[in-house]
Amino acid sequence: MLTVPKYPIDIETVVIEDGEPVDSILCEKLMRFLTHTLYASWQPESDDKRFMVNANVGIFSDLLEHPVVPDVMLSLKVETPRDWEDKRNRSYFLDTFGKPPEVVIEIVSNKVGDEKEGKLRDYALLGVKYYVVYDPLKLYKGLELECYKLGSMGYELQDRCMFRDVGLGLRIWEGEFEKTEGKWLRWCDKNGRLVPTGEELADVEKRQVEREKLKLKIEQKQRIEAQKKVELMARKLRELGFDPEQLTPESGT
Repeated sequence: MLTVPKYPIDIETVVIEDGEPVDSILCEKLMRFLTHTLYASWQPESDDKRFMVNANVGIFSDLLEHPVVPDVMLSLKVETPRDWEDKRNRSYFLDTFGKPPEVVIEIVSNKVGDEKEGKLRDYALLGVKYYVVYDPLKLYKGLELECYKLGSMGYELQDRCMFRDVGLGLRIWEGEFEKTEGKWLRWCDKNGRLVPTGEELADVEKRQVEREKLKLKIEQKQRIEAQKKVELMARKLRELGFDPEQLTPESGT
């Protein structure tokens, strides 16, 4: 179990990795889908292109008596620390990163997680601007996808799952990921276009290469056919006793 940090933190006494497994295969795949996609093909619109998107990583702050562990979180203008030996770099300490994540996502896999009440309060205290609850199995028998935005009075439920100032949104998509057909929560851009996975991006690039090859092949075939027509005309002129190389266009009247 993650320990309750005391501030100022004695980092050596804080348990940041409890070794507990994720809830289900569905949860694990959804989390990997959401993290993989952004690293594969997305860049923030701002001049600062740095970002972190993590799954199942604890957020520690003196604003809470306990850490919180969102299934997925996205934080802009920060980068993944390089020194893994420093224990503080292996979790998201607000005083280290200097800001809360912009987006946190909770995936409901049972009714124990308290996604609807307790975590709404906790993330609001941390200052997380967007809080998303995805309930793929409809365990709460409510909306499948709920998106909240932090306002002056707390979180407010939004009609659409769009984060304009982040440049992203979320939508439910049916298709295949890692050879598994199903319904998935996916990132999209602010116009609703899906952010491609690495595999999709590679497939698009492959098709572009194939189109370029086909275009060159067609152009080469057209050049060969045009050359054949020129050679055929030259041969007919020679048969009539004319030298094609000596012919010049008649001057206009």
